Parts: sequence; structure tokens; C-alpha cells
Amino acid sequence: MREWMKQAGSLASSVKKRYITIPMLILLVGGGCFLAVRLNMLPYRKLPFILTHTIGKSFTKSEGSDGQFSGWQAASGALASTLGAGNIVGTAMAIAFGGPGSVFWLWIAGLAACAVKYTEVTTAMLYREIDQKGNWVGGPQYYLGNATGWKWTGELYTILCLFALFFAASAQIGSGVDHLVALGANRTLSALILTLFCIAVVVGGMRNLLAVSEKIVPFMSILYVGGALLVILLNIENFPHAFYSIFRYAFTGKAAVGGFAGATLAACIRWGICRGVYSNDAGTGYTTMVHTVAAVNHPVQQGMWGVFEAFFDTLVVCNLTCFAILCTGIWTSPGVTASTMTAAAFSSAIGTAGSWIVSIALLLFTFTTACAQIEFS
Repeated sequence: MREWMKQAGSLASSVKKRYITIPMLILLVGGGCFLAVRLNMLPYRKLPFILTHTIGKSFTKSEGSDGQFSGWQAASGALASTLGAGNIVGTAMAIAFGGPGSVFWLWIAGLAACAVKYTEVTTAMLYREIDQKGNWVGGPQYYLGNATGWKWTGELYTILCLFALFFAASAQIGSGVDHLVALGANRTLSALILTLFCIAVVVGGMRNLLAVSEKIVPFMSILYVGGALLVILLNIENFPHAFYSIFRYAFTGKAAVGGFAGATLAACIRWGICRGVYSNDAGTGYTTMVHTVAAVNHPVQQGMWGVFEAFFDTLVVCNLTCFAILCTGIWTSPGVTASTMTAAAFSSAIGTAGSWIVSIALLLFTFTTACAQIEFS
């Protein structure tokens, strides 16, 4: 029976990889490229303008008029959902199983995601509605049916999203608990405390979620980004070689050492794109639910926050994780696994403080993501 179950699991994994995962990655990245062309490369041509008018002005006005939510508050809620374990552990998996070249394909996925995020956020803002309490509501459950005329598409999305986000939130809590257990904490107690904290946040609704995310997201982002930059600066002499290795192995693959499987070109592309797509949730549409509560004058204003969300999540946070790992050379060390690779890279450069930075960031990343996903479901 055990052998049969093992074979069945292997078959299911093979079917998922061939008939679901790869086609979805092609659709998402290909769709992003299509949208980028239709937008006349707007997310890239106007990136300095977008950054200046989003994060550049985020601290000058933290709250919308008449108690409504500002664009920054809505974006912080979206970032709370997208900044998760994938930015720390998932990105390390791309290098572990795909080699340095996978980072190049992560960039491609991140750039495509900018166009996807801009489009889906702008569309969600265009088709949002006002509920009976006078609050803005929106998301794919609204714009899928209203934009196409097929009402059943929005209803189907709602049902699928309910189950998907429940399991996704459980996975995030599980990642946080696993990390606490690795530090010596009790599994049951850790799971109970994290779950109760999540309930305490979401029970207050969207306003409570955004109040929490507005404070935690900047702190955890600055903590992790600052730590990663310090690791890179302390190993700056290795940066040129790390940068070169990304392009050198992007189209050939690289056999990883330190106990990892050899990285073929197919694995390099698949793992890079997979991590790039998964990290920012472009194409899923569920983060647009929080974007639509923003009190802005035009849909494009919040669409720019969508570009910033994908840019910061993938091309900043994931990128810094990659370079921290590559510059320290920790990915070539025997005995280092994908789940411990980022922490090992930080520790090799700044000692115990590095482990604490990764631990705190991972815990906060998974906590805020779980809270947001529970709220959206």
C-alpha cells in the first residue's frame, strides 16, 4: 500500500508539472508580455514617475480623506499578502534547484508581473462598486463578470478563491511554525499563538488589517532589505562574479553542488519563472480586493501602486535574497538545504544577527500574508 501511494504521488506530481504548472507559467508570463506590448511598455517607460508618485509620496499623506483609505494603505495591505515565505525560502529554492541562471528568469517573470499587476489593479478599480455600508468593494469576483458579461465567471472565482486562500494561509502559518520549531519552540503552542494573532487581526475587518499592515510592512521590509544589503556589501568583491554567473548559466543551466540535483536548462527556466510568478501573485487577482478600497481619483493612480507592488516584491526583495546567497557563495556549501540557505547566507556575513534578521522577517512575512489571505477569503 505504501509503495502504491508513493507511485500515485509521483504520478500526480508529474501530471501537475506537465499539464498544469508549465502551461500556467507560460500563460502568465506570455500574458504579461502581451499586456506590456498593448500598454506600449508603460510600466517600464514610466517606472521613475510611478515610483516617485507612489512610494515617493507614501509618507506625506498616510490616510485618505474623510477616514477613507489612501493608496499607500491599500498597497501596504496588498504587500502584506505578497511578501511571504516565497521571498525568503522560495527564492532560495530557485537557486538551489535551478542554479544562478534561474535569477535571470525570475527577472523576466518579475517584469511581466508589473504589466499584469497594473492591468488587473486598474481593471478592478474601474469595475469596483459601493456596498450597502457605503464602502468600496471590488476584485475579480466583480470585474470578471461585469467586464465579460459572463456572470458565472465571477461566481466561480469566488468559490475557487475561498478554498485556495484558505489553504494558502494555512501554508504560510505552517512555514512560520516550522521556522519557530527549528529555533526550539513547541509546534502546537506556536501554531496556536500564530493562529490567534491572525484571528485578532482579521476579526476587525479590512480597516484593522490595513492599520496593522501599514505599520508592520514598512518595518519588516526595511529590516530584511537592510540586512540583505549589508550582507551584499560585506561580500561586494564577489558581486561581479555573482552577476556574471546569472547570465552565464541562464541559457545553459548549471549543475549545483552541495548535494543539490544538477540544474538543466529546463530546470533553470522553470524554477526561476515559477518563483518569480509565485512571489508576487500576479494573475491571481485577489490582491486587487484590497487595492479597490483606496480613495483615489482615477483607476490608473492605484494601478501605479500595482506596478510598485510587483517591482518591490520580485525585483527588489527577491533580488536581494538572490544576491545575498550568490555573493556569499553559500549555495555551493555541502549540507546547506534550500530551506536554510538564506539564513546561512546572512549568518556567514553578519553572524548571529543575520539569523535573527531572517527569523524575524520570515515570521512577520508569513504572519502578515496569512492575515491578508484569511481576510480576502
